[in-house]
Amino acid sequence: MLAASAVQRPLHAEVERLVLLSEDGSAEDVLALTFKNPTDHEVPLAEGPIAFVFEYHDSSTELIEVRDRGGSQLVKGVDDALRTERFVRVPAEGTVPARGTRTLAVRVRHLDLARRVDKAGALLLDDPLYALDLPTLPVARICYRATVVFPASPFRREIVADGSQVRTSRTASWEWGAAVSMGDNLHMSAHQERGAVVSAPRRLDDAIAEVYRLLFGSYIWAWPYTERLRELLRHPAVAPKIGPIGELPAEDALVDMPHSERADQYRVLLSRLIKAREVILAEGGAEIVTVEGTEERAERLFRQAEKIRNEKGVTAPFPGNAGEALIEVLQYQARLRERPWTWTSKLDEAEFHRHVETFMSARRPQPGSEVPVSGGFLDLLLGETPLELKVADLKGRPKETVISYGAQAAEYAAARGKGLAVLLVLDEHIYAEGGLGPPGLEEQCRVDMVPTQPGASGSPTHVVVITVVVHARLVRPSKLRRSKKGKGLASSTS
Repeated sequence: MLAASAVQRPLHAEVERLVLLSEDGSAEDVLALTFKNPTDHEVPLAEGPIAFVFEYHDSSTELIEVRDRGGSQLVKGVDDALRTERFVRVPAEGTVPARGTRTLAVRVRHLDLARRVDKAGALLLDDPLYALDLPTLPVARICYRATVVFPASPFRREIVADGSQVRTSRTASWEWGAAVSMGDNLHMSAHQERGAVVSAPRRLDDAIAEVYRLLFGSYIWAWPYTERLRELLRHPAVAPKIGPIGELPAEDALVDMPHSERADQYRVLLSRLIKAREVILAEGGAEIVTVEGTEERAERLFRQAEKIRNEKGVTAPFPGNAGEALIEVLQYQARLRERPWTWTSKLDEAEFHRHVETFMSARRPQPGSEVPVSGGFLDLLLGETPLELKVADLKGRPKETVISYGAQAAEYAAARGKGLAVLLVLDEHIYAEGGLGPPGLEEQCRVDMVPTQPGASGSPTHVVVITVVVHARLVRPSKLRRSKKGKGLASSTS
C-alpha cells in the first residue's frame, strides 16, 4: 500500500455521473472516474494491476461498454455482476500522464430508472451515486458530481431537485466535496412539475441539456453532433443574452481532440450559458408570459391527439415541436379573448394571416409563410407543425360547422409526411345582444382524425387535426346570456 503523504499522493480524482432520461423512464448512464496529474512526471496508479468497483442500485441495469483513456480504448476483461450483485468491476493498470488526465467511463442502460408520477407522464428520479473505494491509490482528494437530463417537453419544464446546486427546466446537477466516505449514498432525487413554458428561457435550457449530451458522448468517444446546439445558440431569444461565447469548434475538430480538451470546451460553454440564464431570470424572462391555463389546455389536447393516433393507427409521426406550436396557437386564442382585436370591415384571410404571423413572430422565430405544399400553399409553418388559417361564419354552431374546414389542413400535413396539423379558425359570427354568447376557451377546441387522399409518395391516409377557434366580433359579456352546456366544440374520431 502506498504511503499517505502528499508527495506520494499527487493525484486528484473526480467522479462524474451523467444520466440522460427518456420519456418512458429508461436512461443512458455514464459513470466516469478521472485522475488528474498536476506533476511533471508520470504517476502509476498502483504497483500492479488493480480493479475499480462501480456500484448501481437499479435492478434493471445492463452494461453497454467500459472505456479508458478518455474513451479512446475499449476495456476488456470487465466483471459484469449487475444482474446478481449490481456492480461492475473494471480492471486497470498503467500510469497517469504528466500534466494530464486519465478517465475510465462505464456506460450502462437502465430500463426503468425513473417512474411516472401522474397520468400525463411526469418523471421522478430517485437514485444513489455510491462513493468509490480508492484507499490504495496515490490520490490526495476526490470530488463527486452528477447531472440528470430530463427529456424535452413543452408541458413539463420545472425540475424540483433536492440538494442540487444548479437546476434548469431540463437538468439538475449536484456536487459533493472531499468529505465523502467509501460507500456513501450521494443522493440524486429530482422530478418534473408543470411549469410556465413560454416565460422560461426554454431554448437556453435546451442548449444546456445539449452540452451535457455532448459531454456524455465525449466520455465514450461518440461523434459530437453539434447542429442542434448551434441552432439553439443562434436563436434570437438566446443569442443577444449570451453574448460572444467564442466559436464552438467544428465537429471534425472536436472529435480529434483528447477527451480532456473537449470536456474543457463544453464546461466553459456550460458556465457561460448558466450565467446567461441567471441574467435572463433576473430580467424577468426572455419571452412573453403565457395566459394562465394555456399549458394545461395544450397538454390535454395533445394527449387526446396522441390517444386518437394510437387507437386509430395514424402512422405518420407528429411534428417534433407540435406541443410547443399548440401552446403558441392557444396563447393567441386566449389573448384575443382577453384583448379583442379590432378587425376591418373587409376582414379576410389575408388580414387574419398578417395578424397571426405578426403575433407569432414576436414570440418565436419567423414562421414559414405561404409554404408551397402539394399544389397549394400552407398558410404558416411553426417549426415542423403545419398551421392552416380560415375565416368563416360558424353560424353560432361551431360544433357542427367547423369540422368541414379540417380537410385542407390534413392534406397539407400529409403532403409533408406529418400525422398532425393545427387549424386556426377566425369565427365572424356575431352573437346577438341578449342571446347566447360564444363558448369558453376549452369548448373552442376539438381533436379529430381526418382522412386524406393517399399519394404515390406514401402520404398517410389519416391525419390528426387540432382545431382552435377564435372570435372576431365579441359582444360585451354583460349583454349576453350564458351559453348552454354542449354548444361548444367536441372531440370526434369519425
